[in-house]
Amino acid sequence: MKIAAAGPHEMENGIRLLGPVLSPPTRAVAPTNGPTMTLRTSRYPPGTRVEIVRGSFPMDPSLVGRAGLVVETDEYRPGRYGVQLDGETEVRDLLEEELVPTEA
Repeated sequence: MKIAAAGPHEMENGIRLLGPVLSPPTRAVAPTNGPTMTLRTSRYPPGTRVEIVRGSFPMDPSLVGRAGLVVETDEYRPGRYGVQLDGETEVRDLLEEELVPTEA
C-alpha cells in the first residue's frame, strides 16, 4: 500500500480529505500466519423429515429405508443428528451421511 503525502487532498467529486490517502492494494492479501478457523453447521435443522440410508459405517440393516424426524443437533459434534424414527420414542444418533431429507 502506498501512502500519499499527509495533508488535505481534493477528490474528484470535490470532497476534501484531511488525512493521508491510502491507495488500495493491488491484489487480495490473505493472512499467511496465525490460526485458521473452520465453522461447520448442521445441514438438517431440527424438525427436518429424513430417511435413513446406508453410510460408511456398519449399521442395523433394519434401519435402512425408515423415516424419522431430526429432533436434536449438537454444535460440538457437527454431522451428528438425533433422529426419532416414526413409531418409536427412542432418539437414535446418526451421521449426516446416513440421512437423506424427504418431503413431509
